[in-house]
Amino acid sequence: MKNKIIVGMTACVLAFSACTEETGTLGGSLINSADHLNMTKGTQMVTTRSIPIGAVLSSTSQCYIGRVLDPATEIAVTCNFMSQFNMVENPEVAPMENIMNHYGGVIDTDSCELRIYFDTDELYGDTLTALKMRITELNGPVDETKNVYTDFDPKDEDLLRLDGKGIRINRMFSIHDQSLPDSLRGTSNFVPFIRLMFDNDTPYTSLDGKSYKNYGTYILQRYFENKDYFKNAYNFIRHVCPGFYFEITDGIGVMTGIQEIDLVVYYSSTDGTTVSHNMLRSAATEEVLQATTVENDMERVEELAQDKTCSFMKTPAAMFTEVNIPVLDIMKGHENDSLLSASITFQRLNEWDDDKGQVVPANEYTIRPPKNVLLIERDSMFTFFENKLLPDDYSAYYSTFDEYDNQYEFSNICHLVMRMYNTYKKKVAEDPNWVAEHPNWNKAVLIPIDVVTTTTSSGTEAVSSVHNDMSLTSARLIGGDPEKGGTPIKINLIYGQFNVK
Repeated sequence: MKNKIIVGMTACVLAFSACTEETGTLGGSLINSADHLNMTKGTQMVTTRSIPIGAVLSSTSQCYIGRVLDPATEIAVTCNFMSQFNMVENPEVAPMENIMNHYGGVIDTDSCELRIYFDTDELYGDTLTALKMRITELNGPVDETKNVYTDFDPKDEDLLRLDGKGIRINRMFSIHDQSLPDSLRGTSNFVPFIRLMFDNDTPYTSLDGKSYKNYGTYILQRYFENKDYFKNAYNFIRHVCPGFYFEITDGIGVMTGIQEIDLVVYYSSTDGTTVSHNMLRSAATEEVLQATTVENDMERVEELAQDKTCSFMKTPAAMFTEVNIPVLDIMKGHENDSLLSASITFQRLNEWDDDKGQVVPANEYTIRPPKNVLLIERDSMFTFFENKLLPDDYSAYYSTFDEYDNQYEFSNICHLVMRMYNTYKKKVAEDPNWVAEHPNWNKAVLIPIDVVTTTTSSGTEAVSSVHNDMSLTSARLIGGDPEKGGTPIKINLIYGQFNVK
């Protein structure tokens, strides 16, 4: 028991020791000579390969819209999205009798619009590129208890309202909306946006069959029919607005994140002396379902995955890198030792080379590498996100891209290696055919992720949630299969063994 405690202490010290620390003297500085800890180094070769994904869990706090062709991989990708709306609890609305367009209990509004604000930090392509977008009303709320993946198609799920009486708008747009005045676009806090106006002269029929002058009138009239419908997001989605589906129907050359979507109804009221111009606003927020639908050129993805000289990570929902960890080779001859450290680095290959093999500097159309990547066992790559787990440096690790060294580094994944090894020993002892039935037992995957952090009471940053990265990223990594032209990756190891006298 004493030896086990000391090994644990040694592992902790290794995690914080400088890289130049001499392992030969480290053990002796911790314990007495009677229980001297002999520490040895080792390396093993790791192979990697690209695995096409096709679909990942889509529920995130940000959506994406657009269609682009990746110039490095020649993969065409389209992002559409579905979004619900969250009504501010107990919104303030003028009394019915004070609304100016009010005729015998029938209320009319000034106008109604959707405003889509773009996230320029998640922008790729030419902002002047014209795209055509279709906005279609959903015919009912999406089941929040089901996991929504990026291959989710509302048309296939019969969730789009196509009866000709609901909302269905076609609109050409560009990120750089030239119809907006320069005085607005030139302000320091300006966020690019587009306005999708609902036609005041187009009648609207609600899902329960009632007719209204237009969609804005429907929303405001609905408020006075039953104010509880606007009490919270749950009621608003089920009784007023189930949401909309935004899809690209034409154009290519730009993709962007969506920072915010607002559904706004404008109306005028008067108290007899003063006229007020008011709005009733709802927005797509983290509390309601937002989901990006991704269409990749999977034929091209499959073709790239056959390249064994390297591996790829590509988002959204295209390719991960599979890591084949030589667990049995790592532990061979060290069955009675403690694995104290296992470090591995994944080096990125620059995408841009000219005909002479020289690296060409990145330009505005170079797709950036993923900012953060997760390393977990392959059999957990979907359930990790479904169960809303977090990296714990035990079974799940994450690394941030090092721009200076052009790499992702994992300083110590020894717990992951030992989990695999202990599972192997236990399962094979129970069933000699277990390995054949579980070919992924020693495989891990690198998954691009979006990491959300919060500030703790002590002022430090802590990871609060992790999602699949839905942004446009691409990275080609050194690795692959050495027998087919790839470069093996080293996993560096440190073992500890007690010399008990």
